[in-house]
Amino acid sequence: MPLVVPEDWQVVSGALDPYDARRPKDAFCDPAAIGPYPVGGEVAYDIDGKNCLFVTVAQPTRVPVYEGETMLMRLWHFELIGPTGTATVSVCFDGQPFFYKELAIPGSSGLDAPVWKAERDMPAGTPVQFHVSNHGSNSYSLIELSVGGPFPGDP
Repeated sequence: MPLVVPEDWQVVSGALDPYDARRPKDAFCDPAAIGPYPVGGEVAYDIDGKNCLFVTVAQPTRVPVYEGETMLMRLWHFELIGPTGTATVSVCFDGQPFFYKELAIPGSSGLDAPVWKAERDMPAGTPVQFHVSNHGSNSYSLIELSVGGPFPGDP
């Protein structure tokens, strides 16, 4: 069951952005560089890092999550192009990171698809934040963030 939908993400800053203290003074994000985008036959939320160097978007979860439930995320990025350095991608629930990754630039394309069990109950409406900081001509697509289904290895 989807926790988020691509059309509902909104840019946040200040106290609503868990990464606001890391915001570079020259950070910018063209509103046309973020939004729903088709990826492999699905609609994902895409951030074009060439025109959006730093952004955090948020939305409330659509359904509740119960401790022990299976959760799944799929995050795709194309080949990472730019001067040597790193990009950061993160997904937080209510400001607390559950997925945080630094990606080497330059680097190959990749899909992160972690599956985990919820560590606590979260009511519908819990804020979710998706964050990217980048340099270079790169694209990041949050394809899925969902709850439900079997956990790998469970009977």
